[in-house]
Amino acid sequence: MSEDNALKEVEIFNAHQEDTRKRTEFLAKAVFLIAGSALTLSINLFLSEDAPKLSPDYVCILKNAWWALFASMMLYILVLSVMLIRDYAFGERWRKKLNGQNVDVSGNPSWPDAIMWALGILAIVALFFGLGSLAWVSSALLSKGI
Repeated sequence: MSEDNALKEVEIFNAHQEDTRKRTEFLAKAVFLIAGSALTLSINLFLSEDAPKLSPDYVCILKNAWWALFASMMLYILVLSVMLIRDYAFGERWRKKLNGQNVDVSGNPSWPDAIMWALGILAIVALFFGLGSLAWVSSALLSKGI
């Protein structure tokens, strides 16, 4: 493989990584916006003075929804933190490589990537659970005529 082809492959790889990072950041912002808004609005609604009366079952579902929404935001903060640490460590390996040291700069997926995937999937599941639970409680209240 020629040096020009190798440089083009590195550029393509870097562009792909940048695109993936941007999509991850976009998804994180969407989770923060959706979960934060749902959490804020539902807390304000269900804790206000004129809030509908809830059965203990619905209170339990509502509390779990709030915790799930909170968890989705915290999990995505962890995803972004692991991504930042991984990228910093990768940059430091490149610095050593550029200084002539023999280090692995292949960029192959490793344990931080597995952690980010696991946390990201948990964040999405928590978001869906939280939003679904809020919808469940709200629709149950509507069917009761409250």
